Amino acid sequence: MNSTASTIGKSLSFIIMMMIRTFMLVALTYFSTSISADCQEIHFSQYGETSSFINPAFNSLFIGDWRVAAIYRNQWRAADKPYETYMAFVDKRWEWVYDVFTLSINLSDDVSGSRNLHKAAAKFTLTYSRKFGNSSISVGFSPSYHQFFLDRDISFPDQFDPTEFAFNSQLPGDEPLDRSSEGYFSFSTGGLWSLSTQKLGAYGGFAISHINTPGISFYEEDNSTFLPMKLTLHGGIAAQISESIAVHPSFILSSQNKSNNFIFGSWIEWVIKDSKSVTGFRTGLYYRNNLGGYAENGFFKHSDAMIIPISVALDQFRATLSYDINISGFEAASNNKGGFEISLVYIVPQKKSRNFLQPCWMF
Repeated sequence: MNSTASTIGKSLSFIIMMMIRTFMLVALTYFSTSISADCQEIHFSQYGETSSFINPAFNSLFIGDWRVAAIYRNQWRAADKPYETYMAFVDKRWEWVYDVFTLSINLSDDVSGSRNLHKAAAKFTLTYSRKFGNSSISVGFSPSYHQFFLDRDISFPDQFDPTEFAFNSQLPGDEPLDRSSEGYFSFSTGGLWSLSTQKLGAYGGFAISHINTPGISFYEEDNSTFLPMKLTLHGGIAAQISESIAVHPSFILSSQNKSNNFIFGSWIEWVIKDSKSVTGFRTGLYYRNNLGGYAENGFFKHSDAMIIPISVALDQFRATLSYDINISGFEAASNNKGGFEISLVYIVPQKKSRNFLQPCWMF
């Protein structure tokens, strides 16, 4: 029996290592080729609360039987109409000695601009994790379906009426839309390494989104517009510095065609335990940069926002509020008003509880 289990374990380990090598090969191919498109996707500043959205393998780090969460983002409130993003997901985790499986269902909707461009998506994520002592290696796969909706009552530059000094969508235009909605399937995958001890946790991972580079356009004969692959690298450390205090520095770097996003910073967490409950509080500071070419303009030339998060937890329930202070070149128009986010997370605990302070991403 032990011999059979050992053989299965070695086979699974070999499969995981081969998948990671494949991921790295795709990543190198991504950087060595050019994909032309102008379509990018939604993002959240609270990237730790949207694990399957960041990396399909990231789901392996939550501790519990079930996790239910919702997050809302409101951006550019100084504009005519703010950009709003909604997301909700449910995770289920199964654990057998050294093997962990996690299944996630994720629903999201993004509303952009005054003409209500909706970007709705449904994503299913399956994550497998293999434990090796205090560390583990995880792989994840995520198929998803996306649907775009556009308000047909939209005006183009040639529909400007000089007599009224305003746009008139009833005037004939040179860009008639063939349809007001478009859907596509997308496939993503990722890998993650993690370490968990009594006083220290660490993780590092990467993900490749939109591997199939799906076509997307509101014009039926447009065969040249594709959603490019997105490469994400992320990592972090969680260190318990006392019985009730832990710190968690982390970063995330994503690149999609010419759009880049780099966030780094740290949480500091306080946990108070008594015989009946566990209460936690954490806050921190993060910095976001769009990485627009250090050699030409300098790193901080492309600063985008400072992010201030605050989180409160009671037992298995957690609420997090964050605000992006805009420090980019758009601050003159935005009056430094960036993005507001709020997330709610509830975790149904495992039957066997752990007696040490969890790293912050499990907080």
